[in-house]
Amino acid sequence: MPEEPVSIAEITCALRTVRPASYRIETTPDGPALALVMNASPSGRRNAADRIVRLLGEHGLGLDVPNQVDALTEEKVSFAVVRLP
Repeated sequence: MPEEPVSIAEITCALRTVRPASYRIETTPDGPALALVMNASPSGRRNAADRIVRLLGEHGLGLDVPNQVDALTEEKVSFAVVRLP
C-alpha cells in the first residue's frame, strides 16, 4: 500500500514554533517542498536549519536531500518534504 503524501498541514504543524517568515512551503507536482528564506548570518541560518530539520524529524518528516541541515543552510531553493522511513 503506497504511503499517504505529506500534507502542508503536517509541515506547518511540525514547524509551529518556527517563525513563518523564516521558511517557505511550496506546492510542487511531487508534493510539498520547503526552503529556508530568512536573511541572517551563516551561523543564524545553520541554527534555523538545524531546528527545522529536528522539528520535521520529530514528526516523521524530512527533506529529500542527503545532508538536510547543510542543504537548507547553503541554498535558498526548495527541497521536497518526505516521510522518513
